[in-house]
Amino acid sequence: MTAPKKYKFEDDSYYVIEPNETHERYRWVWTEQDNQGAWFSEAGSWTDSYSKALRSAADDWDGAGSGGRLSATLRGAASRIEKNRYAS
Repeated sequence: MTAPKKYKFEDDSYYVIEPNETHERYRWVWTEQDNQGAWFSEAGSWTDSYSKALRSAADDWDGAGSGGRLSATLRGAASRIEKNRYAS
């Protein structure tokens, strides 16, 4: 099994999309380091598709007041998945 793709911010913080045990539902997990150097993670709600989890991560990033390049990267990845799914 390959490691999940990390959608990284400018530092070492990142989102990954995590499947449940049956790979039928997905959620984002944000991991970052606090001011003391300890790592912690926060997870979003489960969705029924990988692309919806990516869009949810982008909304989370926007909701934190960050927006910009990472949001665009997450939404772009979701669009590519959806395009490929509907193209076949």
